[in-house]
Amino acid sequence: MISGFFRSLQAYSKSIKYLSKPWVFKYLMLSGFISLLVFGVLCGVVYVFGGDLGYNILGNFYDGDAPNWLILLVGGFAKFILWASLFLIMKYIILIVSAPFMSALSEKLEEKISPGYKDPKPNQLYSTIRGVRLATSNIVREILFTFPLFLLSFIPAFTIFTTALIFLIQAYYAGFGNIDFFMERRFSSQEARRFISKRKGLAIGNGAIFLLLFIIPVVGAFIAPTMATLAATIACVSLDEYNTSMEYDNF
Repeated sequence: MISGFFRSLQAYSKSIKYLSKPWVFKYLMLSGFISLLVFGVLCGVVYVFGGDLGYNILGNFYDGDAPNWLILLVGGFAKFILWASLFLIMKYIILIVSAPFMSALSEKLEEKISPGYKDPKPNQLYSTIRGVRLATSNIVREILFTFPLFLLSFIPAFTIFTTALIFLIQAYYAGFGNIDFFMERRFSSQEARRFISKRKGLAIGNGAIFLLLFIIPVVGAFIAPTMATLAATIACVSLDEYNTSMEYDNF
């Protein structure tokens, strides 16, 4: 698991140089604008509905005005819950809407760095339906795992641990989605789950950087889908069962 995690981190470092390649540009632009649009809507929702959350929540328990420090504390925590909940949905919207572009990018990269690669020519309609079904299933699974942690987060003693676990779960499923652009050419949904279950570190490493990129204003959200897809493909192609030698320098 740890080796897979570091394999993903290493793949991100190798993916950086591809962002400037002409054949990557159109995928970067398309996925970047989709990501920025969805992320901008998320920020807008948090801004509009998150401003008075602390005051509104405490209003149900206080007849008068609650202490300012308590309003700030409750409001900050409520914003975190709102942000995490919306971010959970947001990353799946980005993955689903950008899937046709990212699938093509993953395949294009594999053609270039894997000398023995043969195009399986998958059915595009089947791939799209499969991707949507897998993403929907992952949303349900992620909610089932994170909801109990959200509840535990209201207990101060558990907040630090639940926050870390929520991030790891989100990273795992985000990485799963990015790696699936590689897996969809090879595996059914069930086979993809078995592949990832044996390589959890690979998914967590990819998803963690994907999520952290959104911290970087504008640029992070713009490059996140493309960079994560490149890194996921590089990491998977480097696995021994697929290819023992990759060519990075000529493209």
